[in-house]
Amino acid sequence: MPSFNKTGVLGPMGAKEHRKPGLTDSLTTGMGFIFGSSICILGQARKKDVVANHLIGGALAGSIWGLKCFMQF
Repeated sequence: MPSFNKTGVLGPMGAKEHRKPGLTDSLTTGMGFIFGSSICILGQARKKDVVANHLIGGALAGSIWGLKCFMQF
């Protein structure tokens, strides 16, 4: 089991040492942007505020994650 040092960061082979913050943060930011903007655009275009807008927005945001796995950045 990995041990914590004085700063709270995991020691050798710890999870915090292997994180790639640039890729992960930009990916989740992009997913949030797609989700939020697609809900607004769909609501205005369809003139309805229904659950289907959120379902489609979630599918579009999930496609960003799928592209990341497919392209292997």
